[in-house]
Amino acid sequence: MVQAHVKAIYDLETVGGDSAKKLRQFTDALIGHNMRALKALGQEPTNWGPLLIHVISIKLDKITLKEWESRAHCTEVPKLSELITFLESKYKILESIETIRNINIKGSTITTSNEKKYIEKRGTSQLFASTSNLECYVCKSAHTIYKCPKFYSLTVPERIKRATELKLCKICLRQHESKKCNIR
Repeated sequence: MVQAHVKAIYDLETVGGDSAKKLRQFTDALIGHNMRALKALGQEPTNWGPLLIHVISIKLDKITLKEWESRAHCTEVPKLSELITFLESKYKILESIETIRNINIKGSTITTSNEKKYIEKRGTSQLFASTSNLECYVCKSAHTIYKCPKFYSLTVPERIKRATELKLCKICLRQHESKKCNIR
């Protein structure tokens, strides 16, 4: 049984791309089925150290692996629990980004005929000008708040507090004058 679970860890599919779903499935399979099963069989996979970290690391996509290596300690071998915590936080951030992206797509595709006329009258040059000055509300870098690692490293209550401090809409995370959000 122990060998079957070790083989299952070794045979986990490689995570491809920045997909929250794939990374969550990978992490759940790693922790849920294999790590807990091994522990129930009297093994301590968390003590397998560098070998297990290597087996897991080679299954990660290049971007995730690069982020992990940049966060891992340079002077000592990282613990397996640190890698698992990193993977869990990574897929939660990706899920948040994908959710916001889906909200934006749904919000932008639902338009009435009056809204379409208004958009046509505004012209593309104004739309381009409004998006060319991209600046994060939190860290002032050239990305949206949806892609801000500093913002997504906060807990949910801290994010809500920060959005309130920045006077951002709780629905679209933007500053707008109207009391009604355009996404709804």
